Order: sequence, then C-alpha cells, then structure tokens
Amino acid sequence: MPNERVPRTHLFGAIDLTSDTRFYWLCVAMLGFALVAVRGLRRTRTGRVLIGVRDNERAAQAYAISASRSLVLAFGVAGFLAGIGGALFVLQQQALDAGSFTPDEGLKVFAMVVVGGLGSMSGAILGAVYVYGTNWFLPSDWAILASGVGLLLVLMLLPGGLGAAVGDARDGLLRLYARRRGIRVPSLLADTRVVAPPAEADLVGALADAAERAEMEQLAEVHE
Repeated sequence: MPNERVPRTHLFGAIDLTSDTRFYWLCVAMLGFALVAVRGLRRTRTGRVLIGVRDNERAAQAYAISASRSLVLAFGVAGFLAGIGGALFVLQQQALDAGSFTPDEGLKVFAMVVVGGLGSMSGAILGAVYVYGTNWFLPSDWAILASGVGLLLVLMLLPGGLGAAVGDARDGLLRLYARRRGIRVPSLLADTRVVAPPAEADLVGALADAAERAEMEQLAEVHE
C-alpha cells in the first residue's frame, strides 16, 4: 500500500512551511529550543537527580531518590524530544515510511552520541556533524571514518568524545591566555605548582626570644 502524502501545513496558521528554506529555519529553531530546554533542565534539581541516577544509581538511592521514577522521567523527556524530531522528519519527507527507521539508522544515532560524548549536548551535535559530514563533504575514500573502524579510532584517540576534546582545547587556550597575562584562575591553573607559604618561626626560638626580652626588662627595672 503506498504511503499517503503528508502536506506541510502553515505554522500557527500564518507561516507557510512549503518552502524548504522556511522549513530549514523551523528545524534550526526547534534545535535551539531543545538545547535551551535541556540546558535549563540540567540546572534544576530534577536535572541533577537525573544526572546522579545516571552516574551512580545506588548512591542516588541512598539519598532517598527513587531511581525508577527518575528513569521514567528521563524516558519521558527523551521521548518528547524524539517525538518532535520525528514530526519534523515526517514533514520534511512529506510522508510516513516505516522503512526509513531501519536498525542501521538506530545504530548510527547511537554512534553519533557515543562519538560526540555521552552527557554532552554540544557533543551530540558534533557527533552528527562528524558522521553525516564525513559522507557528504569528504571523498568516498574517506567514508571509512564514518564506519565502525573509524568510530573506534576516534574513541581511541579521544576517549571522552568530540565534545570533551573541544572542551579540553578551549580550556587549553584559556590557560595559555591566563599564563601570558599573569592571571591566576583556580579552575584553569589548578595543575600549576602552588608556592608554599613561608615557614613559621621555630617555636623554641620564639620562646627563647621572649625569655630574653623579659630578662632584659627585669634588668632595666633593677637598674632604675
């Protein structure tokens, strides 16, 4: 049975989405909305709970946090964002075809997240750019970089993913700038040698000096 056509409707009844350019900007706007929403969620208590359950479920449960509820909430948020992406994909294709969602595509999405960096929003975008950009912008001889071998090579060189590599490069540039300007930032220069404070005077010597001063004062009083 052929798939039914899904026409692009007007957004809010006013913005015509039949143009590919306008639909592109709609996708960019939705991407920005998703990034802002996820970033705002990570800064709340709920986001910290989700991160805690992800990193150490038992430790989170020790603080009376329900891991099952947190996981259900995480799946709900992920499903909401995935639903938005799926709706945009259907409108972009103007058809709903189950053949577009093959296991290979699921593995490709997983590879994007892993290569970009788990838990990094910018890393997910960099992973998508890496996987698709390799196929679109590089010659066919370089297609191996987007294959399993290429992804393993990237993870061997950059264990934290592309997002962590970009963060390390940013910190390195800021550290270099701070050193040249003589600026000491604890978060950037924590690995530098800390000059130890001067040692305090020896206790025995201090007591001897105090006793000598007291004796001199007594002698001065006797002479008077």
